[in-house]
Amino acid sequence: MGRMPWELYSRKLLFLLLTGLVFFFCGGLAAQETDTTRQLLVDRNATSRQEFLRLRGLEKDRPERFAPLRTAANVLLFVPRTVFSGVLYTTGYGPHLIDDSEFVERFESFLYFYQKQIGWYPVAAFSSGTSLAYGAGVFYRQKPFGISAGGYYHSSNLWKAKIKLLNAYRIGRSVLQFNLSGSILTRDDYKFHGFGADPARDSRNQFQNDSPYGIYLQRLGRLQLIVGFRPSDNWQFFYSGFYQERKIENPGDDDPANIRNVFDLSQIPGIAPGGPTIGKQLYNELSARFDTRAYQGQLSPGVLVEGYLGFSQGVGGDRSRFARAGGLAALFIPVIKHNRLITPRVVLDVIDNRNDGAPISFAEYPRQPTFRGISSKQLLRTDNVSLVSSLEYKWPLTFNVGGHLFVDYLFAGDSIDKLTFRQAPYAIGFGFDVHGEDSELARISVAGGSEGLRFKLTVGLSGYSTARTDWQ
Repeated sequence: MGRMPWELYSRKLLFLLLTGLVFFFCGGLAAQETDTTRQLLVDRNATSRQEFLRLRGLEKDRPERFAPLRTAANVLLFVPRTVFSGVLYTTGYGPHLIDDSEFVERFESFLYFYQKQIGWYPVAAFSSGTSLAYGAGVFYRQKPFGISAGGYYHSSNLWKAKIKLLNAYRIGRSVLQFNLSGSILTRDDYKFHGFGADPARDSRNQFQNDSPYGIYLQRLGRLQLIVGFRPSDNWQFFYSGFYQERKIENPGDDDPANIRNVFDLSQIPGIAPGGPTIGKQLYNELSARFDTRAYQGQLSPGVLVEGYLGFSQGVGGDRSRFARAGGLAALFIPVIKHNRLITPRVVLDVIDNRNDGAPISFAEYPRQPTFRGISSKQLLRTDNVSLVSSLEYKWPLTFNVGGHLFVDYLFAGDSIDKLTFRQAPYAIGFGFDVHGEDSELARISVAGGSEGLRFKLTVGLSGYSTARTDWQ
């Protein structure tokens, strides 16, 4: 007997349905496979048990013991999370590309010209042993032009003001970017620990009391131009030039830790015993960076290598002349899902006096902002050669918040072969960072080590930069 028409139609219908399901399933796999960027940026928080239930079509497992506590915590944290996300939105989409001199935008961003953007972002800086400074910044952005202004204030002896202009041009598939800025920074809580890897035993330091450091006041005015060129996604080249006036003197109060009470100032170049010392410098630098990460601010695997060479010439009565050189190298090694990274990093900075008749001011020696065991206002180890090595583990918490565990070591000496672990400061800690696609926006860290316990919070300004134009 022949098949009934309805049976034939039902078989054809079933065949079409099965074929559609197969194409749907395969299409979903293909879409998931091609969405590699999303896999790098967003972590799947599903546990193995949750995956087990999902694959078997089960709705839920038996209730967990602490589920009510987790729900209560989510309710309590809803408001601060929402407020924090709003602040990050204004912080992340505008000012970081204006304020970040170490980043040149990718050419793709110039294919779209958005409407005028005006906004603001908070600025806060607090570190153990220093006062809380707070402020704000405002910005205007209409690509390829941008301008920002802002700063922070605590007192007449602790404040900063800065204005910055940015403009960029497309040259084929390349980008040429100009940053012009002016800033004034005044602080009366800088700490100088002396020269050498072990200042207490270094003959260049003549201590006059038991304080391990001397406190000094500094006012630093700087006008600078940074030109960045990105010929491809992985390469960036920079010219950095600035004119600065640095005024150093004793703080106004009679603290026993003031630098004139701790050191014999006749042995410390850059500060006079009787009054303020003003140094004027004109600095020029060329640098190159090779970075294979897809996004500099996100948790992306890759390699980062940078090198620089700069020369500084005294102006007016300042007869000093010196050269700077160095760089950094870092690996971002994925260990789980391409967004949990182990990151070894080495940062090297060297200074060389080019005029033996005029010693270099102690404030011009290499700084170590990437060492997280001290405040950036401390000159913990001052010498011709400075090296910071670190090992860090990073993992994602949310789309734009990451956690990190780290260990840092700081080395200093009058030459590279004199660097040693003996008396080398170290720091071990953890923290959280908030980032956009291409730069860090905020950071909280807690570290303990040879210099004690330290807490640091920065919002709105980069807190982990090695750029010489940011050294104070």
